[in-house]
Amino acid sequence: MELLLIKYVKPYHLIFTLLIGLFLLIITYSCSDREQVSNSYYKLINEAELSIIDNDFITAKEIYLEAFNSKKPFATDIYNYFILSLKLEDVDNLNKALKLLISEKGAEKEFFINHPSFPNLFNVISFEEFSNKYDGLRRKFESNYDYKLNLAINSYFLKDQKVRSVEDPYVNNLDTTMYYDSIFYVEFVDLCLSENGFPDEFEVGVWMNEKSKSTRSFYTPIEILITHFYGGGGRYHKERNFDLSDCLLKEISEGDFPPEIYTVFSFWKDQCFYTDPCIIPGDYNCIVINNEALFHVPKNSIKLDSLRAEIYLEPIADSNRKAKFQLDNREYIFNSKLMIGYSGLSDKTADIIKSQFNLAK
Repeated sequence: MELLLIKYVKPYHLIFTLLIGLFLLIITYSCSDREQVSNSYYKLINEAELSIIDNDFITAKEIYLEAFNSKKPFATDIYNYFILSLKLEDVDNLNKALKLLISEKGAEKEFFINHPSFPNLFNVISFEEFSNKYDGLRRKFESNYDYKLNLAINSYFLKDQKVRSVEDPYVNNLDTTMYYDSIFYVEFVDLCLSENGFPDEFEVGVWMNEKSKSTRSFYTPIEILITHFYGGGGRYHKERNFDLSDCLLKEISEGDFPPEIYTVFSFWKDQCFYTDPCIIPGDYNCIVINNEALFHVPKNSIKLDSLRAEIYLEPIADSNRKAKFQLDNREYIFNSKLMIGYSGLSDKTADIIKSQFNLAK
């Protein structure tokens, strides 16, 4: 009887083993497939942005549509597509972009009414029709986003801005700024690594709200917090081993986070920005001081582009082209939105920063 039992159990054991193997194979294929889709999306967006720089708006529109059909788009990409459709007076695609910005990203009504970059919007589309549709689209967004998580992120953002409201927070008060960043970073990591997983704009939306025509507001708050907090966290809490870089790179590879945010980790983690910029694979190769774009000249652009490709970034030449273009075309928000920017600095403070970063035009 015992021999018969073994004889009958073995086939079931084999089937179970095969099922486990098949399950793991499916998971592996799914992850690999998502990475390929995401990488393709990032490349398409770069092509669309370069087409805008070349004034080839029709090609740019077609590329955006191809990218949007491959995965859920990021807010900045929808926004640029919106600006493009407005320039072309393409009402169908303009309405499509409006729908996505409101129902998927949480854009507020004032963003479209007061934004200085598109005062002619309601000459192209009907304001009455826009108003009638807005409330329903906004309710769709609010029914899907994580209110509690959004509230937590908002509280950190307010703390962050309070610390940076003092005069010269990065020069005379750098140590104080970094100290508070380190405290916030520890708490923020706990939030990011909670049971809900890493927060992204698909969960909490993007801040798009124009209070007046004199200001422009378009924030992805999580990106800003990572940009500010990671420096303090890396400097003061190395022994705590609080490092979000691996977690974030996974999010980027799966298309849940735009890749340029990873440049923050290149800047702080490698700590080689001042000595060999050729090994910094990020948009921080461009620094804007008092509206003047300054660039590092890489010692080895081939090596740099290879490193950038590993984190799904465009070649440095493309990044620099977009950074220069954006300074004179503020209606667009390209991937270089995370380049370091300083404004309203005295000549003395500007010279200190230029010297620290070894910058040239």
